Amino acid sequence: MKKLVLLSSVLWAALAVSPALGQTDPVDDITTALTTPVATATAASDGTAADILLDTNGSITVTTAGAAVTINSNNSFESVAGTVISNQNTANAVGILVDLTSGVPLDSTNDGCTGTCTHTFEGITVASIINLTGTGTAKTGLWLEGPDPTSGLPLTQFIGNINMTGSTISITGDTSVGVKIDSLAELDGQLTLGQMTLKPSSTTSTFGDIGLDIAGTVDGDIAMTSGISVQGNKVAGVSTLIGMDITGTINGNLMINTGATLGISGAGAQGILITGSLNPCDMSAANTACTGTGALVNDGSINTLGQLASLTQNTGNPVAGIAVGIGGNIAGGIFNGGPTFSGDTAAQGSISVQGLAPAVEISPSLEGLTTPTAITIGVYTADLVDPNFSFYNRGNIGAVSSNSGDSTTAVFIGGGNPDATTTLSGGILNSGTITAVATSLAKSNPVSAIAINFGSYAIVGPDSFYTFQAGQGIDGFVYNPNDPYQKIDTDPLHDDQAAFVNSSEANGGRIIASIGGASGGEADAILISPTATVPSIINSGLISAVATTTDLTNTTELIARAIVDQSGTLNFIQNNGIIAAAAAKLTNGGQESIAIDLHADTEDSAAGAGVLILDQGTVDTAARINGDILFGTGDNQVVDVEGASTTNTAAINGNITYGGGSTAGSDKLIVGNFGTVTGIILSNQTVGIGVDVRSGGTLDLLNNATALFTASDGTNPAFHIESGGTLDLTMLQEFRTGIVDS
Repeated sequence: MKKLVLLSSVLWAALAVSPALGQTDPVDDITTALTTPVATATAASDGTAADILLDTNGSITVTTAGAAVTINSNNSFESVAGTVISNQNTANAVGILVDLTSGVPLDSTNDGCTGTCTHTFEGITVASIINLTGTGTAKTGLWLEGPDPTSGLPLTQFIGNINMTGSTISITGDTSVGVKIDSLAELDGQLTLGQMTLKPSSTTSTFGDIGLDIAGTVDGDIAMTSGISVQGNKVAGVSTLIGMDITGTINGNLMINTGATLGISGAGAQGILITGSLNPCDMSAANTACTGTGALVNDGSINTLGQLASLTQNTGNPVAGIAVGIGGNIAGGIFNGGPTFSGDTAAQGSISVQGLAPAVEISPSLEGLTTPTAITIGVYTADLVDPNFSFYNRGNIGAVSSNSGDSTTAVFIGGGNPDATTTLSGGILNSGTITAVATSLAKSNPVSAIAINFGSYAIVGPDSFYTFQAGQGIDGFVYNPNDPYQKIDTDPLHDDQAAFVNSSEANGGRIIASIGGASGGEADAILISPTATVPSIINSGLISAVATTTDLTNTTELIARAIVDQSGTLNFIQNNGIIAAAAAKLTNGGQESIAIDLHADTEDSAAGAGVLILDQGTVDTAARINGDILFGTGDNQVVDVEGASTTNTAAINGNITYGGGSTAGSDKLIVGNFGTVTGIILSNQTVGIGVDVRSGGTLDLLNNATALFTASDGTNPAFHIESGGTLDLTMLQEFRTGIVDS
């Protein structure tokens, strides 16, 4: 039954004495089962325009191509919980269509009423089931259809919020879309998504589906409040199997709310792919209220799987694609949520991939253009505990393949060329967990696992976080209190800022890369590639690389590296936590456990003027660097080890190799109070290093084949053991040339 809802006599009386209130638009109230499509332009009993309410006991069931519900006038639509919109076994079926093809804007708010009318409800509110299952392809749950791009018509607005909380969209059919906004369609309002499930036409389909497809413009926030599942097949080469494909413009935030899950499964499955842009909402241009800053916020779960079913074999399984891919500008930064202090109950955002692709990739190459353009990730402003970073991970990011023998990367950030850089203007803060795990097969190629890879032409944070003034030794590193990126308050929850900060807040801050299996390989926790720019790292958590093998005899490559800089731009590392690299000992002794590899800091590099590694215990934590440290041929290469107390000491357990620059004695090893360095210390015979073991410090020198060459910088002694300092030497009878050459 369709009935026209009229105003009560009481309200009519009120309107009679208050004409300014005007008349309420009629409502087509659907309370029975309809078998023909409905449209707002003809919904009234006299065939004129009206709002549509799909009310209790109402349903709309059609079996023809096209839309079951069409909004094609300045009217609104609402469906209540328990109602059904159905178009089964139909190709090109559409649940709800907003028809903007004529190029005429539609306004579903009271501002869009003719004369002085008002709407009982505004926008589009959907709490019903939209059932587009069965046979057929190219289906759409909700579609804002804009003008044909070849028509010459303008970008056309629908004004009003779209709220699908409580709704369920079920679609079966290849090349289908849950919610779609065309390239010349514009939503001026908030978009709140409900639950969606999309499945392929058959188990052999090679065409995928898309959950949310934004090719046009949204002036407002997009929020995901429930689960979105897009399922594909094991078939390789499946196209467009994507949870959210954002090629257009969002002037607001894109948010996956607490409890919401975006799960995409099948060969090549991708979670969120943004090649358009996220910008701040322009209140002066929007007709509906909006406050978004253009941020990507995840407080839920985003995961891509090669297949939904449990894996039953080690090889031959389908692999998924990226969980979050960003190839466009994100003005308001990226936030993967989680707690900020111990006991904080904030939900942890989760981003994970089961495949070869990174869990998170930020790169212009995702644009798919012959000539990619530069992209920028701006500052996320809603985090007031540690402000001014571009990318926050307070949750979990993980990469593991569905197959043994595959290499993995958890986070990749890189540019395309000198003109197509990727810039994170505020740097990165991790107080969550980032992991990459890979397993090799017997008698196969080695594998690699990289937790974070800063690729070529990535620019992370300004290089003015820390500056070096030549000739001032350790004091040459100036911590400028007027620099907005430097800690200026005493709040213990506020970390110092750097290009990359790994924070132990909320007992987090874990970056772990690990490999195992029978054929070895390489594990890198943080890898900075050539031509990237990452000038500073502060760590109070754990940065760890672990490489193991089940075949110690036949494995020829086994490398664990916690921090690797191949760019020559990293000039400051402050460690208040643990930086550790551990590779199992091979029979041939060829394993490598490198905590910090700075061999690219050559004389001509950005870090060639000076590099400081500050291993510093604090009032709350001990500091440990376990593994070797390698320098390049720059000057002023300084290692400073400073503990805080007998409990919170600072220590380096590993060999340190200084590359030697052009200035004698400019490289330094300083061991302060409650500090210990244990290992082989090697330096260039021509320029040497300056060694200062201060009161309370201990140097346990293990040189057994080559002497430590020291030199004065002209001001300080070449080799100085201060009162209260300790030097421990291991004497070998066959080593007769002197452990220290000063």
